[in-house]
Amino acid sequence: MLCRLPPGTLMIIATLVISGGTLGEDLHQHKHLPITLRSRPVIERLPLRVVDPVDVTLTDFGDTLVADRVGRVLLRIDARGESSLIGRELDGLCRVVDSPQMGAHALLTSRGSGRIVRMTEAGVQHEVAQLPFLPAGLGASPFDGSLYTSNSRTGDVIKVEADGTLSTIVRVSDTTKDLVVNALGTTVSVLLNSGKIVSVGVDGSRETVGYVPATATRLVYHPDKFLVALCEDAVGKTVLLKPAASRLQQPPVFAGAPRGTKAIAFDTLGNLTLANPELRAITRVTSRFEQRCDDCGKMMMIKLSTEKPAPQESTRRSF
Repeated sequence: MLCRLPPGTLMIIATLVISGGTLGEDLHQHKHLPITLRSRPVIERLPLRVVDPVDVTLTDFGDTLVADRVGRVLLRIDARGESSLIGRELDGLCRVVDSPQMGAHALLTSRGSGRIVRMTEAGVQHEVAQLPFLPAGLGASPFDGSLYTSNSRTGDVIKVEADGTLSTIVRVSDTTKDLVVNALGTTVSVLLNSGKIVSVGVDGSRETVGYVPATATRLVYHPDKFLVALCEDAVGKTVLLKPAASRLQQPPVFAGAPRGTKAIAFDTLGNLTLANPELRAITRVTSRFEQRCDDCGKMMMIKLSTEKPAPQESTRRSF
């Protein structure tokens, strides 16, 4: 379902509703607190024909990369909505990440082993590394071009240098499902089969940072620097959960998702993109916008929310 706002609606309402004050006060002080609009998010299906989209990620340039396992291809949708094929004949395709230095990388698996293939901007496709184990997860450092994966059976967290050299950082306490690298490239968060999440430093340090249900399959970072896991709840619904501090606590629900969703990704504002093989669709959920202030030129954050505003304390005296 596509939910669109009429042209100009955002700016009209933005002049009326501001979190923490009126628009006049905000412009005068130039604090630009986030503007909250009482509205449902904008949901749109991206114009891309896919058969079995098993992974999705967003690049620093705003492109969307989609891995289609049945098609054995890696697809790209740029910021203008134009699609292109950047990788083909990728047997066993299961993950895709983007390295700002080295380009898009795909993780392929087959009968207890794996491969990492690189696709450059020049259209060159070549193998980076052979993995003599069944890998789980793929992450990219934002700075030095290195990649990270894990041995799903032993729990070894593996660093893959830009030239394909493999080295083990540390072994975690259980078999693994997925991993993700933080924005600074300093830690790798690993999702274990038990639902425990372990943060591994590139220096080999490690600590438990939270727990999600054992049904969790994917782990991603939100741009506000917290982790989100893709899970099924007790009745089989697909949900996005924040990790709980202990096994005894219920993980907070971040959002719901259509049944059959297999992969998720966030853009720099926190908007969500979902890959769903059952629907054969890539869907984008937009709940945050930026608008430039005409007075000072700074960007203002505009959030769409269906939550009721917090009650305001009365400023009038009653008797």
